[in-house]
Amino acid sequence: IVGGSSNISWSSSDNSIAYVSGNSIYGNNAGSTVIFGSPYSGYGDYYNIYVNVTKSSSSNNGTSRTSRSSSQRTISKNVSCYVGSKVDLDNYTSNPYYDYSWSTRDKSYATVNKYGEMSANKKGTVYIYAKSKYSDVNSVEFKVTIKETPSSAKKAASSNKTYTGNITKSTSSSSSTNFYDKVYKLYLNNGQTVDVSEFLSSASTKYNWKVDDKNVATANSSRGSVKGVGYGSSSVSATSTAQDVYFYVNVSKYFSNVTINMDRGGSVDISKYLDSGSKYTYTYYDDSIAKVNSDNRLIASKAGSTYVICESKNSNNVVQLMVNVSK
Repeated sequence: IVGGSSNISWSSSDNSIAYVSGNSIYGNNAGSTVIFGSPYSGYGDYYNIYVNVTKSSSSNNGTSRTSRSSSQRTISKNVSCYVGSKVDLDNYTSNPYYDYSWSTRDKSYATVNKYGEMSANKKGTVYIYAKSKYSDVNSVEFKVTIKETPSSAKKAASSNKTYTGNITKSTSSSSSTNFYDKVYKLYLNNGQTVDVSEFLSSASTKYNWKVDDKNVATANSSRGSVKGVGYGSSSVSATSTAQDVYFYVNVSKYFSNVTINMDRGGSVDISKYLDSGSKYTYTYYDDSIAKVNSDNRLIASKAGSTYVICESKNSNNVVQLMVNVSK
C-alpha cells in the first residue's frame, strides 16, 4: 500500500470484510469497506481506499483454506495486565480474530469472547487459547499474568471514573493516601512515541519516571516522551517536587494519534482523521480548552494542552487528538 510506508497507520472500517496486515490488504468476506491511512506524526497525506470484495468459492482472502492439521505449530506468548482491565488479544496474533476459536482455562481469572477480547477478573496466572481454524495459521497460547491494580491507580479511578482529568492531591504525608495531581489515559501504536511534556507543569523540573511494564512502554526522561514497544497496557508515572503525573498507557494496532497545534479562538476540521460515515463519541481531558462541535470541528476556547479521544460506534477506529492551544 502506497509504497509500503512505515510512517502510515492503517485501519479498516470493517475488518470482517477486509483488513490490513503489514502493507497489504486482505479480503475476507464479500462486501464493501474503507481502508484509512493516517501519518503517525499527524502531518502529511491521508488516504481513503475504498475496497469491494466479491464473492469467491473460498472462504477467506480469495484463496482456498483447509482445516487445522495435526502438524500445525502453537506459538506461546506472555501478556501482563491489571485486575479489571480489558485486553484485546487479537493484537498479539498474526491473523484476525475470526481465524481462531477462543477459550480460557479458568473463567474465574479471565474470560475471553469470540473477538479475542479478554477481561481480567482477579490476580493470578491463567492461560488463554486461540485455536486456529486453518492449517496455514498457527495457534497461539497466551500465558496471562494478572497483577493487582496499583493503589495509586485505584484512587485515581475512584476520584475520576473516566480515568482522565484533574485529581486532587492529598496533603497527607502517608504514602498510602497520596494522589497523583493528574491522571491521563493514553493510546499508542506499537513503535510510536508521544511527547507528553506539555502535560507536565514545567519542562525544567526534574521528574522521576517509572514504567510498570517495560515490555509495553518506555519513557524518555530527557525528552518527556512515552513510547509503545509492545501490545498491552502499562502504567507510567512522572513524579517531582512540583507535581505527580500518572499515565495509563494502552498500546494497540487499532489506535492512531494526531497532534494538533492551534491558536485560541481557532478551529480545525477533524473529519479527515475519522472514518467516513461513522458516528463517534468523544472523551475529553479538559473540554474547556477545546471541544468538538456538531460539524466535527475542534474549537479552541483557551490556552492549554488537552486531548480528545474519538471512538467510532461503527468500527474499531479510535483516534486520539493531542491538542495544544496557544494564547
